[in-house]
Amino acid sequence: MTLPTRRSMITGLGAGAGLATAGLLSHSPASAADRTHSFSSVIFDEQFSQGADFSSSRWRDNSSEPESCTSYDWGVFTHDTHSVSDGVGHVLWRKRATPLKGFQNRFDKQETVRYVDQAFVTTEGLFSFIYGSLETRARFPQSDEGLFAGIWLRADQGKNGGEIDVVETYGGGSATGIAESTVHFGQAGGTGSNLGVSPKPDLTEWHTFGMEKTPESILFLFDGKPYHEVRRSDSQQEFDACFGPSSPYHICLTTHSGSIHRGRLDHEDFTQAQVDIDYIVVRAMDQ
Repeated sequence: MTLPTRRSMITGLGAGAGLATAGLLSHSPASAADRTHSFSSVIFDEQFSQGADFSSSRWRDNSSEPESCTSYDWGVFTHDTHSVSDGVGHVLWRKRATPLKGFQNRFDKQETVRYVDQAFVTTEGLFSFIYGSLETRARFPQSDEGLFAGIWLRADQGKNGGEIDVVETYGGGSATGIAESTVHFGQAGGTGSNLGVSPKPDLTEWHTFGMEKTPESILFLFDGKPYHEVRRSDSQQEFDACFGPSSPYHICLTTHSGSIHRGRLDHEDFTQAQVDIDYIVVRAMDQ
């Protein structure tokens, strides 16, 4: 199957200033008129055009262990939950043949049982950047509440605590159409700034999600239009500590089973779902 693509459009355009020049961005409350930086040099270009899986020169599993878990969801990270086909990258959820016990979730009072395999791939140790723009084109399943997926940037220095969530979605049910972008100044209960796309889009269709990280702000874009901005001037000390000139960030692609904020995944009738990613392009901020 041949999938539609905007690659020909973005080849010669920056995710910020280039798109504005092309007339694809509208002026918005996110201070488009104040955007003084441009992004022209491609420093990461993932088109998923070769092979049957993510390139090992760009991506690795977050853990070297064949199975690993986190305390904030109900799934199991495995190494067979990502693939490439027809020029599209896939990260997925898959019902396990045998449920996993022994890795406790911090929200469960009784023993945690994990029924679903999930993905966590990252460019950590392979690619990171300090200032620049990221654009990705993706679509997300809406079949089941609790299909929590994210395209994140995390700091190379773990003690930094900062995180930039380019987009997070949560599956169907009451979470249908929720696509949020968030800046975290601390992953473990720290402050941050969050906003969802409005009106809620059809996330099963292809959309572009963008982010521009500069010394002055972190700006988020949906389908080429700025809609959420976190300014350094609003929280200068925290911003500098997490997102200053000595803090490189790498890319993470994740699927999670359930969210404490957006609902659990009903595993009884669940079999499989996936996020499809057409491309991920990072451009350096021009000096």
